[in-house]
Amino acid sequence: MQPAPLPLTAPLADYEAQALALDFSPDEAHSALAKSYDFADWKAISAFVAAIAPRDPAVYPFEAAVDAIVEGDLVTLQSLLHAHPGLVHARSTRITRFDPPVHRATLLY
Repeated sequence: MQPAPLPLTAPLADYEAQALALDFSPDEAHSALAKSYDFADWKAISAFVAAIAPRDPAVYPFEAAVDAIVEGDLVTLQSLLHAHPGLVHARSTRITRFDPPVHRATLLY
């Protein structure tokens, strides 16, 4: 069963709780949860959360814009693009479980 998606700004402890709720050893649970969020591994999801938590300007605006697109939140997307015009050229830095692991997708993906 796939856990309910966490919000963009969820702390690592929330991911940890989701992992430990799975019926696996801790290492297997971390791996399974990371893959369910399309991250390469637990280290990648931890690095992502560490960049999002302080709203790192190199990561947070892009990921917030992605969430706004997925959720159909035009007002938030417009606000982010106005505040960060460089987002139109920005690329994802997520380390995924896919090939290539850093897909560098744009908002127009």
